[in-house]
Amino acid sequence: MILVGLIALMSCGLMAYALKTGAPLRYSDERQYVDIAMSIRDGQGFELNGEPTAYRPPAWPMLLAGFLAIGLPASLLSVVSAGAMIAAAVVAAAIGLRISRSSWGALAGVAVLVYPLNIYSSVTLYPQAFATLLVLLLWLLALLVADDRATEARRSPTLYLLLGFVASLLALSVPTLAFTGLCVVAWMVYAVRGDRIRAASYGFSALVVPIAIWTLRNILTLGAPIVLSSSTGVNLLIGNNPTATASSGVDVDITEPQRIASNMSEVDSDAFLRESALEWIIHHPVDAIALYAAKVANYFSPYNAPVTATEGGNVLRLIAYLSCAVLVGLLLVRLLLRNQLSLGATERVFLGLFLVNAPVMAVFFTRTRFRQPLDNVLLIEAALAIVVVVNVLVARRVARTRRVAVLPERELVQQRSG
Repeated sequence: MILVGLIALMSCGLMAYALKTGAPLRYSDERQYVDIAMSIRDGQGFELNGEPTAYRPPAWPMLLAGFLAIGLPASLLSVVSAGAMIAAAVVAAAIGLRISRSSWGALAGVAVLVYPLNIYSSVTLYPQAFATLLVLLLWLLALLVADDRATEARRSPTLYLLLGFVASLLALSVPTLAFTGLCVVAWMVYAVRGDRIRAASYGFSALVVPIAIWTLRNILTLGAPIVLSSSTGVNLLIGNNPTATASSGVDVDITEPQRIASNMSEVDSDAFLRESALEWIIHHPVDAIALYAAKVANYFSPYNAPVTATEGGNVLRLIAYLSCAVLVGLLLVRLLLRNQLSLGATERVFLGLFLVNAPVMAVFFTRTRFRQPLDNVLLIEAALAIVVVVNVLVARRVARTRRVAVLPERELVQQRSG
């Protein structure tokens, strides 16, 4: 109850912070999401600058449009991100409870709400907070699938459909996390021995159908089968050009390709920028490989300074490094004490996905913000480490108390026998 009250108190604080901060739209990405959401709300469809677009994936703008439609002012849209993060904390608490089989497992929810990068994501209009919720929902659904007490006959098709649909939403929110959703669905099919045909048919159908609908819309509207978004080309070029570095992000000089692409349609521009990136990679293989390795390493960086300058940058850097040190330390404790609480199948899967996403995301470019939803996998494991340590200390204290209580009884028995 203490942890539940703490989660509730911190949730209120996060929501109050979001309300106070509002949605200042400091970054161009945020403004584009809001512009598309307003276009949807006004009945003009999925448009940006008055033109049909697929530059941004659809799930996040459509969610924002729903809140705008019910009367939420655009200036307060940050409460949607905050609400998604609060929901993610509740899901994290459920995961912690289920894995640890201890009421202290709810500490995972506290960890999600106290993590600085999560707080930052909660007051921006990037889709990362929503993606955090989706990643943790995937984990919770995977736990339900892997539950030893659930036989194949008792597993409902609804569980397979939900897991596939959440994976689809994740891909349609943050395309770089599409690989994560696909892997979880594939693992689900592997995990349900004896029910794999049904799991595959329901899970992959729920994954593919929403993406297929979005692709069909793009064919009819833009004349091209764009699967997730038409920003693939520019993102590939941002991460693969002569001025790119491991942590440069969008702070690169691609002025000339973008000038040429500006006279093209969105689809042709995407193709041209993608071809420009591939051409540089082909003609500079050594530089491209070295840059790729550096981007993989940058995936694990505790902090990447935003291109748009913000106040308190040095303080934010210090907080990021300190929180990362604590997180890594607790993760090591969790791994060292795995005999006290064994790593479950889903824990191994999601820890593996955290690592495998480094080379996947490095194909484009890596930023701590892109990795942030997956950081919550480590946060839950860190919380479980604390639970294990507490349980070990309590068990030792109880054992010591029992030994102290038994000694006088033994002395009394010896005296009587003497």
